[in-house]
Amino acid sequence: MYWLVETKDQLTELRNSGYKKAYFDVIGVDRRLHPAENRVSAIYIRPLAATKGFMIPVSHTESTNVNINEVIQILQNYEVLFCYDSKKILHYFSLQSIHDCVLAPDTFDPSVTVTHRIFEKRFPTERNLNRIIPIVKHYEACQSDYEQIRSRLNKNNTKYERFYNEKVSLVYHNIERSSLGIDTDIFFKHFYNREKPYVYTQYNLNTVTTRPSNKHGGVNYAALNKKTGERSSFVPRNDYFAEFDVVAYHPVIVSQIIGYEFKNKDVHQDFAEMYGVERDKAKELTFQQFYGRIFAKYKDLTYFRLLLGKQDELITQYEDQGFIEEPISGHRFEKKDLGEINKEKLFNYFLQATETSINVEILLEIQDILKEAQTRIVLTVYDSFLFDVKKGEEKLLERIQSVFKNKKLNTTIKSGYDYNFK
Repeated sequence: MYWLVETKDQLTELRNSGYKKAYFDVIGVDRRLHPAENRVSAIYIRPLAATKGFMIPVSHTESTNVNINEVIQILQNYEVLFCYDSKKILHYFSLQSIHDCVLAPDTFDPSVTVTHRIFEKRFPTERNLNRIIPIVKHYEACQSDYEQIRSRLNKNNTKYERFYNEKVSLVYHNIERSSLGIDTDIFFKHFYNREKPYVYTQYNLNTVTTRPSNKHGGVNYAALNKKTGERSSFVPRNDYFAEFDVVAYHPVIVSQIIGYEFKNKDVHQDFAEMYGVERDKAKELTFQQFYGRIFAKYKDLTYFRLLLGKQDELITQYEDQGFIEEPISGHRFEKKDLGEINKEKLFNYFLQATETSINVEILLEIQDILKEAQTRIVLTVYDSFLFDVKKGEEKLLERIQSVFKNKKLNTTIKSGYDYNFK
């Protein structure tokens, strides 16, 4: 069968081929667009048992285009559809068979032909560019991607693969899909001109620690500046914002890892009593030690003695067996990836991975609570969770707060009519 599938007979032959596993990718109408705003230009499918891949055009100027429903019928025949970015694919197709085979700390850069570069330079403002780039060039790029990624196309069904494909990609896809409202005038002042009253964030899940970064369109949503006024660009699409901040998140997670129980609900007050200083000074001292080294004068305190013991335990496992594993997700930090590393840095990686796993579990519960509501979560940045709230749905916020309490996490909540909470 020819590589370009566009006739009824070709579609029928591919549908009835009996292939059950394939590599799969979606070509949007423009690769520079966020997938939530993009449309399908074509799909590439490379059955693992076939000798070549196939391109099915959906919206392309030089092909007979196929109805998207016929494409879905073909995709539904597959037991496994391997890909390199399941979160992206989910914006186009909601299929349980999608299986991401590029997991942290691995990354993958899709192929771009010289022709793609020429068209992008020649038509910098065109937003349907992939519809006019020759479809054979899309096929060429996809074939190249497959050759690069084919060694990873196996479903080992490890704990982390299941956690990632069944939970991680889904929760961050759902947040991206929700969008984030903007005041277009203020947003233009700080970032770029945007006619639509909302933007989409884009989480990068393939980081060394698994902790997501979040950038799109030149905006770093994980590091918005509180002093410049740029956070005022972001406004609710419902009625108001509510932000849940987890109090002393890392110290609390560490206490759970090492089996330590704080006496007070106010963790920073506990540290103040340990150090013999005021609460604000205690916060500063704790922060310095968490992202540096534990001070000699405090290393015999029970909390830090247990923490140092855990650091020693993890570095010993890392050296002896070549990896350590974060227990919730099953993600492994392997020596072949990280090389030589000190115990403080290794523990910090382990801590960030644990934080991410807990966040994913929390987000799953929150999204289940909000599934029939207009209130939605629109942004998460490490220890904070931003909600776009519909008036009259405040009881949902109480249920969300109980999710954190069940994880033994205390939160502070602030609300307002922009992201600066004014």
